[in-house]
Amino acid sequence: MDETRLAQDVLSLLDKIMVGIVAIVAGVIAQWLSHNWSKEREQERILREKAEALVTEMYKLLDWALSLFDPVSLGNNQVIKKPPPMLPRLFALWRLYFPSLEKEQMALMDSWTHFAEYAQDSSSNVQRMGQLYDKLVDTVTDCSEAIHDHMVKR
Repeated sequence: MDETRLAQDVLSLLDKIMVGIVAIVAGVIAQWLSHNWSKEREQERILREKAEALVTEMYKLLDWALSLFDPVSLGNNQVIKKPPPMLPRLFALWRLYFPSLEKEQMALMDSWTHFAEYAQDSSSNVQRMGQLYDKLVDTVTDCSEAIHDHMVKR
């Protein structure tokens, strides 16, 4: 009788130990899953914020380029001598958070370079400068769409 009672107590104890182990393992798994999901959401939030910042900087660049058509700025090549203040941040955001969109980045850089080089010439034809500005606008629009598509694919 003592042996059966002892066996029952051991089985009861093992049962409680197993339930405890299962509860601990389930808690660890739940914590791990929760951590990974929140980490993914945080990364998506950061990338979304950086995409918004990048697009904002591109449109600031357009505003800056448009300001060169102001009669005071026209013919004043000192205005364009130094790069626009948003350019370093724009390309830093691009390289850090969207390196896979290098083709679009290069297209923007090329479009900007053509516009800036032409705008530096004090004898610039305003009509030609307008055409280069329109090309810059098209490039920024294409880049914005590429960033949007990149975000949707994620």
